[in-house]
Amino acid sequence: MLFVLYLAGLALLIVLLALGLDLMQGGPARRREMAAAGPSGAERQEPRPPASQPGPSGGAAGLAVPVGAADSRSAPMPPAPRRWPARETAILVAVTIVALFALGSDWIFYHQLTQLRAEQRAWLGPQAGRSERPPILARDFEVAVSYQNTGREPASDVVVEAAPFAVALDQASSATVDRKIKDAAEHCLALAPGAGAKVVYPGAGGAGERTAVTVRKELIDWDFIYGVKILVLPGCYAYKSGGATHHSAFCFFYQHGFSNPTNWPLCQAGNYAD
Repeated sequence: MLFVLYLAGLALLIVLLALGLDLMQGGPARRREMAAAGPSGAERQEPRPPASQPGPSGGAAGLAVPVGAADSRSAPMPPAPRRWPARETAILVAVTIVALFALGSDWIFYHQLTQLRAEQRAWLGPQAGRSERPPILARDFEVAVSYQNTGREPASDVVVEAAPFAVALDQASSATVDRKIKDAAEHCLALAPGAGAKVVYPGAGGAGERTAVTVRKELIDWDFIYGVKILVLPGCYAYKSGGATHHSAFCFFYQHGFSNPTNWPLCQAGNYAD
């Protein structure tokens, strides 16, 4: 309905603009031409004998006409001051109102179209982080991050990255850890989707998607086994939806012996989507 009103207002604007331009440019010019042509035409219709032809009294006809009267007939009339007709003023007001209506309708239509695209696009985000097996000293540790497309169209060219690191328990709230998590989020924003990469479909079709993340064995030491260190897992999804690039950053952490291995907690920072 809004789109129909927008088209109707735009059509009315074009019509009124054309009529207004025709009236303001052509109308006054034609009226001036008619006013200028009227008296001269009347003078041409009145036959007058030539100045050298003798009249009935025997004298020259030109001598019977006063010099002042001839000069007054041949002198051009001074142009009358132009007045702005009420009709032209009304048309300008109408064109202005319709133009404002068209611009307002266009603004509303643009924002509704943007909202519609946001509702129809793909939304790819993590669901949970989990470890199927307990960590073993000096061996790679496998972590699975499940994710789902909760939007209404497929997410294409999906690329996943993760950069786990370990931190001492007493340093978990330090500025250094916050800086690492923020750096990972900024890196996620600059990550580009991969052409021809994975496609994740919306709804139940993409509910079982998982990303396997390998934690290097150098991070699995005795401090981590005894729960003195925390494993932080920041990551990112980059994908395309509707021709636009989108990102979903996530961050999980795990403290062995204290955290639930089947449902890793989320970090307080480092989680966002665009």
